[in-house]
Amino acid sequence: MANRLIGVELGTQGVRIAILRRDKGGVTVLALEERPAGDAAEQVVAVAALPGGTFSLNDRVAAALPAGRAYVRTLHFPFKDRRKIQAAAPFELAAQLPVAMESCTTALLWGQADANGCEVVAAAVPTAAVSELLAPFEAANVPLHSLDLMPFGLVAGIADRLGTAVLVCATGEETTVALVENGRLREHRLIPGPLDPHNLLAISQLQRECQALQHRGPESERPLYLTGAGATPALLEALRSRGLSAAALAITLGGRVIEPAFVPAVALALRAAAQQGEHSFNLRQGAFAYRGELRAVRRAAATAGGLLLLTLLVLGAAAFINYHDRARQAEALQREMVQIYQAAFPGGALTVDVALQMESKLRELRNSAAALGIAGQPPPWRILRQVAELPAQVPIEVEEFYCGSEEVRLSGTTDSFEAVNRIRDHLARSSLFSSVEVAESRKSLDGSKVAFRLRLPLAVKGVAP
Repeated sequence: MANRLIGVELGTQGVRIAILRRDKGGVTVLALEERPAGDAAEQVVAVAALPGGTFSLNDRVAAALPAGRAYVRTLHFPFKDRRKIQAAAPFELAAQLPVAMESCTTALLWGQADANGCEVVAAAVPTAAVSELLAPFEAANVPLHSLDLMPFGLVAGIADRLGTAVLVCATGEETTVALVENGRLREHRLIPGPLDPHNLLAISQLQRECQALQHRGPESERPLYLTGAGATPALLEALRSRGLSAAALAITLGGRVIEPAFVPAVALALRAAAQQGEHSFNLRQGAFAYRGELRAVRRAAATAGGLLLLTLLVLGAAAFINYHDRARQAEALQREMVQIYQAAFPGGALTVDVALQMESKLRELRNSAAALGIAGQPPPWRILRQVAELPAQVPIEVEEFYCGSEEVRLSGTTDSFEAVNRIRDHLARSSLFSSVEVAESRKSLDGSKVAFRLRLPLAVKGVAP
């Protein structure tokens, strides 16, 4: 699902805002805005007043405090357990700060652990400065998810575009010189205040800081990039005149070239995509943790819960009314069935369920009807009448008569084999049988009689009587 990434670069000379759109196709630039300087509340309102400024749960907003507002120290611990480090860091940091630890808000940046322990970067910011910056965001209902530090937030946003280099970010409030190795900020220097490219002392100081970081370690000279609003052609020319091979850092995003002045704001917007960055701080924790989404989710959950409860009540009422109506109909049908049963079987007592008792009675009637030939097949008396209608000159003695659901078997004696044939022919003319088969015919021992056995399949087959 597409969402917006918003980076806010706050400064004493103005505010720059970058609004990006992130979706499956990548990241594109929606707007780059520069607003005049004013108090923090006015700057935040300027953010909220942008086109499409209605924030949604999918939007991510990030800002950063200037590096000069924080105390950053590198701490070494002889163990690697993070819970132990989190417990010990405040005491270790307090010993290195010029201010009381109780007046600061701290955050940790985890470094690499080795066999000898772990190294972390700790930042301490006066709690009053954090509260002062966040207050107007809260008042203007701007969901600030991440509050980082410069230049950490800057490097975290564009780390994949830097590799190993020295990055100079010049703003109207300060200039930072950062050593970036493999996309991770290793060390940085701070030059407070705006940088005047015509001030020889300031340029000399910047030159020393850049050269110190360029030649840090055994590696060859690292490339030098300038970005930020202060990365002017005059500053580039001043550094080049002192033998530094410097270049302005302009990045391309979604086919659009981002000028150096807006690179910090764009970097913060990209930083907003990862609220828990591995290589940057987020001071929105503890008492300053962002809870706007939680409140929105709770309101949505409460609304959904209310609607669900109302739906369940409506469904329950409808089910009760439907059940009551069905019960009334069932009771009326029961009374009607009792009346029908008593009318069909006068004098019969109801001992079980009326439907079961009526089904039993109907089964008895069907069995009785089958014996009388009313169940779809000829009754035995009609078959016997066919035998009785044999011509008088054909004597027959019936010894066995069986009437089943599919066939009739007839056995007996007569005078001759010719009589047997005449019996067969007579019965074959009847519509009751599909055929007549002489299963057996033989002379008696004394030769006076012929015993026979006939098989007569029924033309209409049904349930055995």
